[in-house]
Amino acid sequence: MGKIPLFIKALVKLFITHLALFFVVRLVFVISNLVLIKGVELPKGLILQIFWLGLRFDTTVLCYVFILPFLFLFIDEVFKTNLLYKPSVIYLKIILSLALFISCADIPYYIQFQKHLSKEAFVWINQGTLSLKLIISDFSYWGYILLGIPLMYVSLKSVTYFLKKDIIFYTDKKYSIIFFLLGALFLFVGMRGRLSGKTPIHNGLAYISDNMLINQTGLNANFTLLKTFLDNHERK
Repeated sequence: MGKIPLFIKALVKLFITHLALFFVVRLVFVISNLVLIKGVELPKGLILQIFWLGLRFDTTVLCYVFILPFLFLFIDEVFKTNLLYKPSVIYLKIILSLALFISCADIPYYIQFQKHLSKEAFVWINQGTLSLKLIISDFSYWGYILLGIPLMYVSLKSVTYFLKKDIIFYTDKKYSIIFFLLGALFLFVGMRGRLSGKTPIHNGLAYISDNMLINQTGLNANFTLLKTFLDNHERK
């Protein structure tokens, strides 16, 4: 285990921490929408399947987030420098905090519209529609958004705690390259969301029931938001 570069150990701990934070948001999402499955008989094991799907979508989102600092810190490790350390820390603090905020803001959005955040939300913000004003004016919804504050605090603290400057320890270059390739493989598979040669992970994989809430619970709001922008770009 001593051969594993410290920056990889730090990123793994940070990755797991944020999987846990996304789990908290998903738990709040389910509790906030229990009324939608009231009286519905859920097959045995379905709840576990929902959270397993959630773990897969969360992993995909985090793999996209971590690919850049993973590459930067590997370059620092190999070339024995700290030039890319600070940009990596700043990047992670901003992007991870933003991802958690989006996940929290998605909860009141879903309660109001019965769908996850998409590019339509930004269109409505620009147009100032009544529905969006209802969300903003309803203080009961603000609690979900404020939930992002402690989660983002934990996120920022975890980045500072795990990514200390001494994580660039200059491990034997041979081991650095080996673990870099293993890490790159994990991130590649994680971004695809599946091991098979089929299409990468997509919204349709979350549809495992006739109940809309169950089908939507496994999705990550950051994934659905980015997907709508990418799909719109491809159609242009």
